[in-house]
Amino acid sequence: MAAALATVASTLLLATSMVQPAAAQVSALHEPATGQVMFGAWVQTEEGDTPEKFNARLGLNATVIQIAQQIPIQPYNYVTGAGGMAPEELIERSATDAAVFLTVYPYQGLQVLTLDDYTALGNQLLNYTSNYNRNCFLRFAPEMNGDWNPYGLQPLAYVQAWREMYTTIKAITPQTAIVWAPNTGQGYPYGMQAPANATEAGALDTSQNGAFDNADDPFAPFYPGDEYVDWVGISVYYKGPNSRNVNVAQPPGYCYGAMVNYNPNTGLTGPEPFYDTYCNKANVACMFAESGAAYHDMIFGDQGVSDLVLKRAWWQDCLTNVSFYDEFPRLKLMMNFEYEKNETDGGIDDHRDFRLTNKTEVLSGFQSDLATMTGEVFTWANYRPIPVSTPNVITNTQIVTTTNAAGETVTETSKVTTSTFSFITVRSTQTGFPSLFGEFASGSVKAVVVSVAMFVSTATMVLGGTIFLMRI
Repeated sequence: MAAALATVASTLLLATSMVQPAAAQVSALHEPATGQVMFGAWVQTEEGDTPEKFNARLGLNATVIQIAQQIPIQPYNYVTGAGGMAPEELIERSATDAAVFLTVYPYQGLQVLTLDDYTALGNQLLNYTSNYNRNCFLRFAPEMNGDWNPYGLQPLAYVQAWREMYTTIKAITPQTAIVWAPNTGQGYPYGMQAPANATEAGALDTSQNGAFDNADDPFAPFYPGDEYVDWVGISVYYKGPNSRNVNVAQPPGYCYGAMVNYNPNTGLTGPEPFYDTYCNKANVACMFAESGAAYHDMIFGDQGVSDLVLKRAWWQDCLTNVSFYDEFPRLKLMMNFEYEKNETDGGIDDHRDFRLTNKTEVLSGFQSDLATMTGEVFTWANYRPIPVSTPNVITNTQIVTTTNAAGETVTETSKVTTSTFSFITVRSTQTGFPSLFGEFASGSVKAVVVSVAMFVSTATMVLGGTIFLMRI
């Protein structure tokens, strides 16, 4: 018996001695100091808002500002507002050192993209980092695990394109942090059908049960590998139970569920927790790449909870919840979706307002809760004078690939011509880009939709009808 115990003890000692210490966490590119989180904003520049106006309303300077464009980049149309580079000059005019968060959509799909397209994008980002001294994040082809973008549900093509993009961009501007950002795993596969391409469909069937269903991993087929990722992020929104157009405050722990793939509508947890699988790595930091709670203002009759109650439930669960950041310490950037949009779910039109700074009572409530956060969790941008002049030259970089004697592909950079450049760009208007939630709202479209809804509501009341949740 004693001999047996001695054998067990020696085995346990040996096993213990073989355990390697956990790898020390190394900060990700542009990561804030330990214990701090950056606060970023999607500002609705398409409707005339600007980073400067947003900061003035909030009384604090957003650390990161999102702007968007398409790839291949198209010439800017001064009549329609389509095309062109994203309006980075608006960040310059904010008089802060906020980082650029550039989202790029391959609007014609992945197959048309070339090395020249990636090189042009790399040179654009190099200009921001070198000439304008901005920290930059590139969120390329986001929400690829959905079918609402032309590059969606193509995991094999996506990973191939991503790796080429990453290698090219990093060769030109290594100080740009590249963000891999799928949609939340909650509810995956979102009622979608598998793609017609059998090879791509097979890659999505991670459970190998012959079906495209909630047993499949929402992320792994699209992940390009640790060596091709600087930051990871997800899109997290609360739009009502099962995305119905009702104003009901979200359940506590909703954003916690997003990090572990728990869907409160079904009570199901997905096969791979997002945070543990992708955020908890050395050299990688995590973000909510776009996030917010939608208030539905086209409801007549019983309005449900107020805009303030609905939004407060969101920010107290997801933004000002210090214990949330303690639970997920690699979560280092929260991008708030300061937008209103017309959206459709289940064939029902709806106007949704995600903004936290457009109504006095909502803004005051948010500011009050921000002020009570312990530990000064959020870090904010500093003042920086608006440049009176801008660099008049930009160095372009060309990518040259060759094959060495061993048959390996070698990528080299060659800095070539210079040309005049200025961040001052005259733009009469700007259009938005598609996402999970449809096209960006237009004030005129909203006015028509709300007017029709008001007409139906009035007509129904005149006829003696009762409206509970009238939606147009």
